[in-house]
Amino acid sequence: MKISHTLFIVIFFLISSNIIAQECKIILKVSGITKIEGELSIGLYNNQKSFLKKGKTVEGVHLKITDTTMTYVFRNLRRDNYAIAIYHDENANQKLDRNFLGIPSEDYVFSNYAKGFLGPPKFKDAMFTLTDSIKIELNISK
Repeated sequence: MKISHTLFIVIFFLISSNIIAQECKIILKVSGITKIEGELSIGLYNNQKSFLKKGKTVEGVHLKITDTTMTYVFRNLRRDNYAIAIYHDENANQKLDRNFLGIPSEDYVFSNYAKGFLGPPKFKDAMFTLTDSIKIELNISK
């Protein structure tokens, strides 16, 4: 009886640990790409302090643009709060180009279609909570 009780506890612990530690993914679909040139720059962030800071992403990628709609999958993510920032790096210089007034001259979009006032949005406006794998679709030309 004691062995079966211990075995039950061990199995329960292993199953519940696997459920709690289960890693999630985000399937990101970006549409509205108007020019099939350059790169799509995508950044995934998990807090305000690192939000939009170069080299401070949970994961950041530059994808060669091959179509008007692109898909990328973030894998092995823990349950947490996240925000996504995307821009179409038309000249592949790995920066968001701006005009003489400082206004971006390349298309961009944030998760939740968050907008800032006289600058980029705050993390809390672009933030979503990841509790399971999800699919997010964003139109970059909106």
